[in-house]
Amino acid sequence: MNIYLGGSMKKGRFFSLNRSLIRSELIFWLSVVLTSIILFYYVRRVNQSDFLVFLHAAREISRGRSPYPPVGSPVTYSGSSYVYPYFVAYLLQPLGYFSNYLASMIFVYLSILLNALTIRFSVGAKPLVAVALMVSSPFVIAIQMGTLTPILIFGMVFVWHFRDRLKIVGGFVLAGVAMSKLYLAPLLLFPIWTKRYSLTISSLTSSILLLGIGFVVGPLSPLGFAKMLLLLSGHETLQGWSLTRLMGTLVTSHILRDLSVGAVAGGVIFVGLGIYRKTKDDSILFVALIAASLVLTPILWSSYLPILLVPILIKRRDPLFLVVAGTIGTLLVTPDRGTLAVNGFQFLIEFTSLVLAFRIYINSRVDLLGEAFGKRLFLAVKRLPLRSVVPGVFLILGLVILMVASPVLMPDVLVQIGVFSVFVIAILDSLRGSGFNLSESVKGGFLSSRRRPGLPTG
Repeated sequence: MNIYLGGSMKKGRFFSLNRSLIRSELIFWLSVVLTSIILFYYVRRVNQSDFLVFLHAAREISRGRSPYPPVGSPVTYSGSSYVYPYFVAYLLQPLGYFSNYLASMIFVYLSILLNALTIRFSVGAKPLVAVALMVSSPFVIAIQMGTLTPILIFGMVFVWHFRDRLKIVGGFVLAGVAMSKLYLAPLLLFPIWTKRYSLTISSLTSSILLLGIGFVVGPLSPLGFAKMLLLLSGHETLQGWSLTRLMGTLVTSHILRDLSVGAVAGGVIFVGLGIYRKTKDDSILFVALIAASLVLTPILWSSYLPILLVPILIKRRDPLFLVVAGTIGTLLVTPDRGTLAVNGFQFLIEFTSLVLAFRIYINSRVDLLGEAFGKRLFLAVKRLPLRSVVPGVFLILGLVILMVASPVLMPDVLVQIGVFSVFVIAILDSLRGSGFNLSESVKGGFLSSRRRPGLPTG
């Protein structure tokens, strides 16, 4: 199928739409939609605490009042006070005209879309990667709490991909990322050290404007804002995952603790800069600055962990590695207020994605769930006999009913048994059934056919 894009037909200015690519895109975005179901389950069980703070601050600005707590007040570290740069709340003012619920849902949809676009731009239309990462616990928690993490990750990936093309826009995005979360300020060194002068001027000018205008029109001076952040970090450092907290358990002196953290961050930057100057691989420097930012921040929560994937997304870009990282993230932390049944279902999705990823990667020797897989999956579904599809459909519908009805109609133990049963069946089928395996040694499974469906090898 060809689509004419204009110009002389003799010059052949046509764009050919590859049907395999279309199928891959459809499967990718369908995966995003389906995984959003479990995200919305977690979202509706917890009020988006961080976003509600942003929303309240935006409404206070609209009313001409200060969004900040009194400087030095214990309210600063209560978890319900606005402690971010003034411009963040100012830009969110349009959402303040909606109800809390509607504004939260808009922000959730935006976060899911940005996560999907980040994965799509980085590794292509690979559904297993989308599933494994978007239901990974750190990503779930970031959306569940209404944090800025999805926006920050998308911004960093955007800056990286368009660093040599959209320099002015990229500089503004880089400034927005670095100034929204000030611990990411070391990223502003990237365009300076790589001698991208347009990007440097744009990012530094935008940073000065974003912070400076906030200090001019906002209620806090730079000194007052710094005092508020020091008070906040002094309290939350004791509770987070940061290196500062770890060093605090090893040494008693705060000065020695901070110097040790600074030395580690400086070492990371020094090594990254040295490798960059030797190899001219600017991705090394970008990754080193992200790592140094996470080392330096005294406040590090589990919702920040997805930022650790940015180096993989821009440097390694290995789909199998990303699926493994998503599974590890789910093992490290647990979303808030999730039942054992739903947490089990979440782990089922992760583990099944991991099994399928290894099966495809090892047995098929093809790009993980890329264009070739779109064709294989289409033919596999098309050729599966009805007796193989019906049990799977009923199992999925039954699991959804269990998840929805469990809080009201049945005890958790029945839901846990149901989830565990589906878990066992899915794993056995992935190991014994034809599924997506292209090898000849197939014995048959529960959900897939007992004979190889004759998939093409190319």
